[in-house]
Amino acid sequence: MTYVIFCENCDTNGGGKSVLEKNVSPFPPQKGSHNGDHVLMMNAPAHSTSHFLSLVDVILSRRSIRRYQHKEIPRDALDKILEAGRQAPSAMNRQPWHFIVVTNHEIKKELSKWLFTKHIKDSPVTIVGCAKTGFLDRKWSTIGTSIALQNMVITAWALGIGSCWIGGFKEDKVKQLLKIPDNWKIVALVTFGYPDETPHVKRKKPIEKVVSFNKF
Repeated sequence: MTYVIFCENCDTNGGGKSVLEKNVSPFPPQKGSHNGDHVLMMNAPAHSTSHFLSLVDVILSRRSIRRYQHKEIPRDALDKILEAGRQAPSAMNRQPWHFIVVTNHEIKKELSKWLFTKHIKDSPVTIVGCAKTGFLDRKWSTIGTSIALQNMVITAWALGIGSCWIGGFKEDKVKQLLKIPDNWKIVALVTFGYPDETPHVKRKKPIEKVVSFNKF
């Protein structure tokens, strides 16, 4: 699957939508707006590999977003995000996860009562990632569910949708609210929505501080 940059309002010589490689914003607008930025669309036809926005570009430009526009996420976009999670790899392909998509405003208000969850109430969608804790799954289920959630986060960003991982919450309260069975644990809550902020680039440790070859 390839992500291609195009402007809906521009035509190629042969008609149709032109593919562009400039003015790429990490916060692409929705269809119908030019404004010097260009929309990221999945499966658009490509005329040259030089025009592709690579997956690496998507990953490196991604920022945590806690402020969202008052705009719903279209169902087709949400389906792409969820499908990206469903296709994640897992140990022995056990797929030890379940994802609760929270869109109900009252439930989101209840989930917003803790220090690190306050922005949930303003998100169009919050996904609660759950992992199995049974004998065969307990060792690797957290890893598999985290991979699936990261697939969702990156896919969302490629679609112009921001997100924020949340690890600080009262698990027992969330499980009770969402009726999560005892043999499941919550890995993370992730909010999703169109960005209403442009976070600054955070400093990262130099590569030599976090990577070594052949031994620690």
